[in-house]
Amino acid sequence: MKDFFKYSLLSLLLLSGLSYAEVPPDIEGIYNKCRNKADNTVEINECSSKRLEAYDAQLNIAYKKSLAKCSESENPKLCREELKEAERNFVKYKESMLKHMEKYSMYRDGTIFSMVYLNFAADLTKLQYETLQDNYVGEDAP
Repeated sequence: MKDFFKYSLLSLLLLSGLSYAEVPPDIEGIYNKCRNKADNTVEINECSSKRLEAYDAQLNIAYKKSLAKCSESENPKLCREELKEAERNFVKYKESMLKHMEKYSMYRDGTIFSMVYLNFAADLTKLQYETLQDNYVGEDAP
């Protein structure tokens, strides 16, 4: 009987976590609140870093859902292979743009560069996330 309650509680926790994970967070709202409270560059950079992490987490969820949707296609294996290749190409593009920015951005020598860099990375990640959500997963992005 004790095990039954333990497993029931564990199941409820897992199910509630799964349903909560389905609701994307208001990343921009959270970021704006953080920025409004930030008093210095270090705190602003922390807000920008959290924004990037949040979009990266949402992109990973959308990517996994998109891969799963491939099972509904005429050729699931090919769909998965092509999606994986496209995602690798996105990562290469993102890394290439960020590397270029490190060298040539007009902000590269200023204290604001970290925030600009992190927000550019977040913007690219957000765009890829929204692309997967809108075109493959079929859910609206936040």
